[in-house]
Amino acid sequence: MALPRGRDILSLLSKTTLYLFNALIELIMKETNRKKIWAISASDSCSGAGLQADLKMAHALNVECGTLVSALTAQSSFGVDAVETISVEFFESQWQSLKKDGWPQAIKIGWFPKNEIFITWLIEKLAAYKTECPQGWVVWDPVLSASQGGLETGELAQLKPLFLFVDVITPNEQEALQLTGCATAQEAGEALQQAGIAYVVISGGDSNTDKSVVESICFAGPNIRRVESQSEPEQSVLTNFMIQQPRIDKKVHGSGCHFASAIAAYLANGERIYDALLLASATMSQVIQQASETPSGYCNAWATAVDRNGLGNLPAAQWPVIVPLSDATEFTFPRVEQALGLYGLVDNLDWLDSLLELGVDTLQWRVKSPALYEQQYGEGSYQRDMQTAIERCKQQNIPLYINDDWPMAVELGAYGVHLGQEDMLEANLSAISEAGLALGVSTHTEWEIARARAFKPSYIAFGPVHPPLSKKLKYPPLGYTNLSNWCARISQEFPVTCIGGITTENIANIKDCGMPSAAIVTDLMVDNKLPQRHLKLRGVYP
Repeated sequence: MALPRGRDILSLLSKTTLYLFNALIELIMKETNRKKIWAISASDSCSGAGLQADLKMAHALNVECGTLVSALTAQSSFGVDAVETISVEFFESQWQSLKKDGWPQAIKIGWFPKNEIFITWLIEKLAAYKTECPQGWVVWDPVLSASQGGLETGELAQLKPLFLFVDVITPNEQEALQLTGCATAQEAGEALQQAGIAYVVISGGDSNTDKSVVESICFAGPNIRRVESQSEPEQSVLTNFMIQQPRIDKKVHGSGCHFASAIAAYLANGERIYDALLLASATMSQVIQQASETPSGYCNAWATAVDRNGLGNLPAAQWPVIVPLSDATEFTFPRVEQALGLYGLVDNLDWLDSLLELGVDTLQWRVKSPALYEQQYGEGSYQRDMQTAIERCKQQNIPLYINDDWPMAVELGAYGVHLGQEDMLEANLSAISEAGLALGVSTHTEWEIARARAFKPSYIAFGPVHPPLSKKLKYPPLGYTNLSNWCARISQEFPVTCIGGITTENIANIKDCGMPSAAIVTDLMVDNKLPQRHLKLRGVYP
């Protein structure tokens, strides 16, 4: 073989250097071309809440923050001593100045004067924002009174017209009851939705309970933003749910400001709405855990606890879980001791037999239409072939999961069942658990992972890593960064696998992400090149 000449080597080095230089520039541009929020609130002289909290939280999440000062306050950890509100005229000047640099991706509203003149002005401005920036978000933390006293309570009748311009509202339980006059948090959430707010999150940090968990109640009902809901199918899976996370025994000043600002920042960065709510809740675990001690006993929330590694330092057990409001039943499913490894998906016996002969670690029987199956293989073949598949896998000690059809899986004594997010709503999880079947759950987002964790399944599957080769999904590809992060965190608690466009060409990248398993459809299909592809796949997952 001829060796490369010196000129060729120099050319190659030049191209490599240029590639690395361009990649570095792209990384720098990506790092400095930040999204932006605006924050409307009072200035807090002790920096625990208000605009100071908004600024710190936004910057911790790599988002710029323009500020509109609604009041100057003199306060300490003991409470508010003095308030000087800003005139509407000066507020208008602030708004117009910020607007020169362009609209933000989200506006976070905190404390503002609860008088008719200011509320009318604010509604006009939000209406203009919604018209000129229809994809922009408005997040409102309705500070009716500061947690340490001092700020006025607004007339509720004056506030209600504002509801129509708010996408997300984040009252604590006391504020939700004040806003609506309802007796319970759930009634208050429903009332706020009926008033026109798309997403209601009633944080449970102030709830008078001895529970070891904080429960924030979320409502996303008839007013959900249609553009997002069409491309975010998780919104139709659960419209009302609780975010549960371990309670941290601290009294914290500014937690509501930080929470709402975190939601706004995550939305500005393009997170899905359900993920933004979940990630903000997880963020608050770090913010509260690291809160600064003060003489009063009220700690100042510490936004920079969320460092450049994001939430990577938050242990898996401290992440929130998602449970439905209507049913918080706990289940027990068998722990998978055998590695999922090379995981094949099949829809007929010939395919299953081929993979059993070649050797895989796990199989899934994925027949999407029993009627079409029987058209192709004969009457009664659907149940008969599933039974045969179960028996053949048992003989070779290969776990076989039945996709979706949990009643048949229970009846035939299958090893396990694999369910999607929508299927979890209809499946009788108690029957699956009582039958001793293992349970695998598909997930595509942070919120779906949190929902799956609450069921304590036998394993959790992530996807799609790449655009799927065998079917279309409404979810974007995860990419390797997300896959690596999810694997590192979730594998602390559950066995994991992943799916979506995985082939002989990219499976090594999956392994490099730390994934102990890869689920494959297309590259394990039967043809004359299957043995060669199988050999390559086994080279990565032996």
